[in-house]
Amino acid sequence: MSLRSFIQDHPAPLVWSWEATAFVLRLVRPVFAKLGMETSSKIVKVPEELIKGALFNCQDCAQCVLHYSGMTCPMNCPKSLRNGPCGGVRANGNCEVKPEMVCVWYNAYHGSERWPWPEEFHELRPHASYNAYWNFDGLLETGRVHLDQHWQFRAGHEFHTGLNLTREGVTVPFEIFPDVFVPAGTYDHQEAQLVAFTNQGAPLSARVRLTFGGFFGGSRVNVAPQFRLRMGDTFNAEATWSRNDIDLPWGAFVTNLVGTRMSYSFNPRVYLQALVQYNDRADLWSSNIRFGWLNQANTGLFVVYNDTQGLADSTLLRADRSLTIKFSRLLDLLN
Repeated sequence: MSLRSFIQDHPAPLVWSWEATAFVLRLVRPVFAKLGMETSSKIVKVPEELIKGALFNCQDCAQCVLHYSGMTCPMNCPKSLRNGPCGGVRANGNCEVKPEMVCVWYNAYHGSERWPWPEEFHELRPHASYNAYWNFDGLLETGRVHLDQHWQFRAGHEFHTGLNLTREGVTVPFEIFPDVFVPAGTYDHQEAQLVAFTNQGAPLSARVRLTFGGFFGGSRVNVAPQFRLRMGDTFNAEATWSRNDIDLPWGAFVTNLVGTRMSYSFNPRVYLQALVQYNDRADLWSSNIRFGWLNQANTGLFVVYNDTQGLADSTLLRADRSLTIKFSRLLDLLN
């Protein structure tokens, strides 16, 4: 076993050394400040190149993420992917470009699992976004300012805390629930959003989303738990439930949407997927079954069956039941 492989399998001593070095550098920061950036860089660069070059095959990218990637340098990826693996990782974890080489992100994932404190807080990702849609008369029909913070832990668990500032412009009254109508007008509201989930790459994982705040002049509380099962790279299934408790000036009601989704991959090119949902608002079952046999550039054979009626209904000819068969193939006319 090479020294590099040993470190990837036993990262704890290197992690402790990394933390100790960072502590020492913080202590001597005033000295480096007096020496200046150029001189300080020369002093640190020589031992850094020697140690990191021998241990990690350092490519001197100046954006080191070893402390985020299980002490595995992602710049050794033949595609230089720094944000995670590509879609071509082989079933045995090896690289699609160099079949004899283990994917660097495969090593990064398993190296992170062996850190001495896997539950330690890993990363904080604050972000903001704004979406808006106007009609042709210049009315802002939908607008949302989204402010969020993602708290990620090394074991893969995450916790999100968000705030949404929303605006809905209604031009025509509509029925949101039997005998409950939302009048025309502009509705400005705020809502809080909390999301928590366990490691989504584990065989069993869970996720829950809680949203509460203003809604069309009233209030809404949405709870959406999800449970997921993964069996290797071939089968995964999930069960979801979304409950909306809505209280408006014109009436209060509760809606539920329950669903399950399953996917089985016979191989990387052949798959079968199914989705079944029940909406108690419409008292309606819906199902979608898809079979795919992929060729080059996402071409191939696709068979899709949709049914949005009660599952016990045996009527064959209905407008809301369909079977679609599609076949496409890529032709090279120049060669």
